[in-house]
Amino acid sequence: MLRAVGLLRWLRREPSAAPDSRVRLRPSTEVIERYRAEGADAAAALRGAKQQLEGLRREVDDDQSWARLVHLSRQAGDPWNAYDWPLGFDGLVCGASLCTDVSFECSRCPVGQRQSNRSCAHPDSAFGRIDGLVREGQRQRLREHLDALDALLDEARSDLYDR
Repeated sequence: MLRAVGLLRWLRREPSAAPDSRVRLRPSTEVIERYRAEGADAAAALRGAKQQLEGLRREVDDDQSWARLVHLSRQAGDPWNAYDWPLGFDGLVCGASLCTDVSFECSRCPVGQRQSNRSCAHPDSAFGRIDGLVREGQRQRLREHLDALDALLDEARSDLYDR
């Protein structure tokens, strides 16, 4: 009986805080919808990539989310077998808006241009390195890589506005 009373109190309680509005890692379909809603241009693509990196950083910083991320990455093995987030993980979900903006033509992408026009699907590329670091459980190295990616996107954004 006491458990039922406690449950009723819990169900009737007032919300203690506003819903969590911080950026989360999103499925590629949501990223692309947001990119289109925000103008479907290079600036929107860069904003989308930055938001995804921030969302990934939140996953990395939370112990349970990190363990799940590593499990999903290892389960997929080859990134081409990965399901879209949140059912699976592929680091390219972070660059989905950029890929969409340039129609997968890496030589037109501000990130691709900074890596000799190489695709981010390559494991040694900017977004491609994410998968290996997650699979290997290299949390601190991933954080450092995310910092470098943030700087790269800031540089690309600066170039965009300097034109």
